Amino acid sequence: MRQIFVASVFAVSLFVSCSSATKIVKFPTVPDETYANPNLKDFFKANRNPNIVLRVPNNNDKATSNTSTSTDIILEVVNIDPSVLYSTNKVTLVGSKKEVEQIGNINYKEKGASVEYKVILVKNNEIAGTYKFNYKPCPNGCELTTFKFSGRSYNRKIELRETVEINTMEEFMKLTTKKLIASFRQS
Repeated sequence: MRQIFVASVFAVSLFVSCSSATKIVKFPTVPDETYANPNLKDFFKANRNPNIVLRVPNNNDKATSNTSTSTDIILEVVNIDPSVLYSTNKVTLVGSKKEVEQIGNINYKEKGASVEYKVILVKNNEIAGTYKFNYKPCPNGCELTTFKFSGRSYNRKIELRETVEINTMEEFMKLTTKKLIASFRQS
């Protein structure tokens, strides 16, 4: 009798472990858009430690005239959008041995972000580069349990947050700054 009980428990646990898969939602990646003209590349080859001024929206500075300042480059934040909508109807079932992607009837939505920069060479008064970086929500995938639903089971809708959380946005801005510096050093 004890052997049957142990075998039953083992069979049930084996069935549960084989059939239980974590449901993950992965949003598509939007590629970053970067452009640096030859003048910017040449500038960074000749000047390893330039004087850079950061200009944010609605901030008037006096760095646009090279005669009154020693500024070499203005790095202008053109746009920060903390509410870029991402959506997918694909759910990935992650088991212990494999992943299976399924297309469902619910369109999962989440807010991502983007930030755009413009690089201005002050000496030439030219836009020498433009950069747009994108943050997709749940970069490693979100478990299905993290989504909030509203409505009845036959008409379920995803409840969206207004924007990306502040801590996530701060990390995204740090990452874009690192990517900018890396691209400047590659020039």
